[in-house]
Amino acid sequence: MVRRIGCGPLDGGCLVFARALQRVRGGDLFVVEGRSFCGWSATQKPVYAGPLIAQHAVLGFQGGTYMDALGRCEKRQMLLRAAHHMKLMASAEALRPLREGDLLEAAHDDVLVDELAKILALSVRSPA
Repeated sequence: MVRRIGCGPLDGGCLVFARALQRVRGGDLFVVEGRSFCGWSATQKPVYAGPLIAQHAVLGFQGGTYMDALGRCEKRQMLLRAAHHMKLMASAEALRPLREGDLLEAAHDDVLVDELAKILALSVRSPA
């Protein structure tokens, strides 16, 4: 991914990865929503402000589990995990279905989605 689109599944290539994973596992595309990082508090905690915007693409399944490049987990764990990885860019406050206009800055490459789906099909077992 990095050679093709200049990023990996957790730093700009999340939509490409999620779309490829969806072809193998099914599910629906979701986004983690958060507010933009705007600085540090007096106690050295990150401060976030502004409206909730799409920050990271994940795959959602019936029953309330979600999956990204780090694996499948419950909603709470996905938000905690996303918050950890996005800490200096944005908060991670909610999950919602992907909508048109989301993640426009994320990498897009339909050919890479096809190639990744073929690779993932070899390595990802069907959902239990």
